[in-house]
Amino acid sequence: MRRVNALLAERFLSDVGQRLRLGSFLAAIAIALMVIGVFLTADVLNNLKRLKDTSSDNIQWTVTQVEVEMLDLINAITLSIYEPNADIENVRIEFDILYTRVQTLYGSPMLDQITSFGPFATSLVELQSYLDEVIPIIDGDDTSLRANLPQLLELSDTMRLDVRKLAVVGLAGFAQRSDERRQEIAFALIRLGGLAVMLVAALVGLVLYMLTIYRQTRDTGVALAEANQRMNTILTTSLDGVIVTDFSGKIVEFNEAAQAIFDISETAARTIQIRDLFASDDLNWFRGPQLFGNTYPKNQIVGQGRMQLDAFRNDGTSFPAEIALQNASDGGQTLYVAFVRDISKRVADEQELVEARDRALAGEKAKAGFLTVMSHEIRTPLNGLLGNLSLLNETPLTQSQSQYIRNMTVSGNVLMRHVDSVLDLARFEAGKTAFSLETTDLSALIQNVIDGQRGLAASSGTDISWRWVGLPTRWIITDASALEQVLLNLLGNAIKFTDGGQVIIELEATPIPNMLNKITLETRVVDTGIGIPEEDLEKVFADFVTQDASFGRTAGGSGLGLGISRRIVEALGGEIGVESTLGTGSVFWFRLPLDISSRRSTHKTNLQPADHIKPLNILVIEDNEINRAVTCEMLKNDGHSVLCVADGASGVRAARDDLFDAILMDISMPVMDGLQATQSIRADNAASRYTPIIAFSANVMASAQDDFAKAGMNGFLSKPLNREQLRTTLSRIRTDSAGAQMWAFQRPQILDSDQLDSTRTSLGDEVLLPLVRRFQAEVSEVVEQLCGANSAHLDADTIRNLAHKHASSAAIFGTTALRNTLLDLENAAQSQNQEKTAKYLTELPDVWQKTYTALRKLTLVS
Repeated sequence: MRRVNALLAERFLSDVGQRLRLGSFLAAIAIALMVIGVFLTADVLNNLKRLKDTSSDNIQWTVTQVEVEMLDLINAITLSIYEPNADIENVRIEFDILYTRVQTLYGSPMLDQITSFGPFATSLVELQSYLDEVIPIIDGDDTSLRANLPQLLELSDTMRLDVRKLAVVGLAGFAQRSDERRQEIAFALIRLGGLAVMLVAALVGLVLYMLTIYRQTRDTGVALAEANQRMNTILTTSLDGVIVTDFSGKIVEFNEAAQAIFDISETAARTIQIRDLFASDDLNWFRGPQLFGNTYPKNQIVGQGRMQLDAFRNDGTSFPAEIALQNASDGGQTLYVAFVRDISKRVADEQELVEARDRALAGEKAKAGFLTVMSHEIRTPLNGLLGNLSLLNETPLTQSQSQYIRNMTVSGNVLMRHVDSVLDLARFEAGKTAFSLETTDLSALIQNVIDGQRGLAASSGTDISWRWVGLPTRWIITDASALEQVLLNLLGNAIKFTDGGQVIIELEATPIPNMLNKITLETRVVDTGIGIPEEDLEKVFADFVTQDASFGRTAGGSGLGLGISRRIVEALGGEIGVESTLGTGSVFWFRLPLDISSRRSTHKTNLQPADHIKPLNILVIEDNEINRAVTCEMLKNDGHSVLCVADGASGVRAARDDLFDAILMDISMPVMDGLQATQSIRADNAASRYTPIIAFSANVMASAQDDFAKAGMNGFLSKPLNREQLRTTLSRIRTDSAGAQMWAFQRPQILDSDQLDSTRTSLGDEVLLPLVRRFQAEVSEVVEQLCGANSAHLDADTIRNLAHKHASSAAIFGTTALRNTLLDLENAAQSQNQEKTAKYLTELPDVWQKTYTALRKLTLVS
């Protein structure tokens, strides 16, 4: 742990260094003040010295003495003129003294300061000129000198006033200069005093700051010691191994947890490299240039967070370990700190979870396979059975034979309902159930349910009816099929357990407060049957639960109807419940939040008598001989022209050569299945390329139907075949007045107005318009992304994901052509067919432009 403590100490010293920077700054200021003080002191001393030198020079006396000497010279000259016996040598002596005084001024260090006064300098120059002019006279012989004494006296008298001026101005200038000098010294002393005060203040501040730093350093040192102690405790007691290495990877620290993980002592660990503990090339970079030439390999682990590596214990056994490696610095030396964790248990737990998940997925797959097989293997023979019964019922029969056929049909339909219940349950569990909201005539729907169950109720002597409680609400927006299924399950359940009694459906609409056109519809199915024990009420809506599971039970059923009803109601945002009294009866109720529709449904019934269906040219592709015969016979009886083939390849050849109005395509077939056959028909330049292809299969799983649509199929018919469903599907195909064949799916529509109207009715314009505009912006962006200048780098998975994402949105808004193109593009990308992918990418911009134009005409986009 010494290396770790050293790192902490280094960080502490770094913090202390940062605190000392301010102290260093204050010290620098103090030193600067001291230097400035030295210079100021030197300046004061220099001024004092100059003042002292000026006094000793006594220039004032010299200046005044010049005037005295001038007067003495004039007196000597005058005396020599008027006293013939006077010694003329006195004139020379007085002149020499005057001359000496003047030269003394010129030699004085104060001359420059005094001559700065203009009058003084002028008088001095004139005096010097006078001296220079008189020298020849003074230096002449006595006769010449005596002869020139009058002239000399005149010159001297003239100069006397200048000498007087020289003395006065000199004394005044010297006095002024002395005052200035004294002021300079005073100012210098003041500055020096102020500097001294500042210096003392800086020194005091520095002392106080250093005292604060000392206290902080002392406290930090104590905190560092405590932190070191805590760190040692943490590292010692840590469940994670801590390994510290030098730059070469040699281990220098190895805590107790690491010793326990690797089963090696710290002493032994210090003799090895960290790479010796792990089975990974990621640590080979520790070996440096001796292994990799003159350059270090790229570091793939330091600073990359947690990584999982295989490690070795001292006995050579390996185990999965999690390691996080980071670099650090210790006084300029690079260290590496690794945190290691033994994750053997976690890996084992994860493996167990993976295995459990795989088992669960295998179970789900087996379940899905079972449901698919059940759907296909039960529906296929049922299709032959019920189809033949339907055909047989159209032949001349005796009354007993008709009764037998009705009984067989009822039994077949009961079996079909059981199969459908199991498949409905599987769809809900897989989350594949989707609801189609549309305007619904609630009264008509209830009446149809009552009418459909009246025969079953009559067989047990039970009377069924329905009524409104309060004001009726006829037109609502909901999924009519889902609501009908719930009502059928609840009503059928009530009839089963009511013998010779009464079943009533009650409806009550309650407005939702503060919400316009919103109601809560409560539907109650009230029966006078045998009732349900109180202890069984909680499990009534569970799957595969029946009130009487004994062999002697009087009511049949799979026990799924109520569970499916619960799932539907909850998926629609409602709630469902039951109240019952044993021996008296039960009340099953459910509440749904619904929108009231402001207009009646424009939906027209799809059921049409055979006489009203136009004869069509239909291709039937079915491998099961019985089902093929039944289907073809049904179609022929309705007046259609039918070609029946036994496999997908034969169907593709027939669709390539002839133009059909519709194709009924089975899915599971030999040679070529229905999906492959559909894709081949759509991809080739077949005569029936744009003919609607109806999937005709016993597999009714939602995922399978999605696959049918992706393959290019336009509809779905489940086995066993119902004649009315078959007629409804074929009624979508129409013939124009000129006799030319037209069909709803011949070419992709730009807009499906029915779908768009349905979406608009469900959502309203306030919700629909923003969604359509957002859809337009997103599709424009994805078309640019798929077909623009930068689309070349897109891979097949990206193309498939983008096409799939926006195909569903296109379906919601009825943009059929765009949806079909996106589905074709998705299938081509998924199958890695580059030629078809390029083809659909080329078509996509034109299809989107036409779609955009159509939406714009409807003022749905700008």
